[in-house]
Amino acid sequence: MSERQPTGRPTGEEEIRAGIAQLEGYLLLERERTTAHQEAEAFAQHLPWLTTVQHEEVVHLYTQHRLAVSQRIWQATAHRARQLRAEYQARYDALRRRLMRRCVALYLAAAALGVLCVALLALFAAPGCWPARL
Repeated sequence: MSERQPTGRPTGEEEIRAGIAQLEGYLLLERERTTAHQEAEAFAQHLPWLTTVQHEEVVHLYTQHRLAVSQRIWQATAHRARQLRAEYQARYDALRRRLMRRCVALYLAAAALGVLCVALLALFAAPGCWPARL
């Protein structure tokens, strides 16, 4: 786990992770743009009566629409991921608290049993506690 430098600036490892995430985002967006443009071209090919300008306009509009739909889907997915993260974190925290309570209870029970054992040993170790025949 990396820590921030005293100046509040991210460490080298954090900068590398952020750079990789940014690069992944860029590559994903470029792939989506390419795919959207290819689909737009394929769609426009089914409209042979379009002029060149109309063809280009259809390709442009289709591409923009497809990218807008993709962006909405990505945003919805990211929003749901944040919701799930919060839900799972809350569940983890609740389970952790419950486990800690049980561990403390078990520790206290073991300590009480140990004290009881010591008290009983002290009581029975005193002279005259045991019958003479034992």
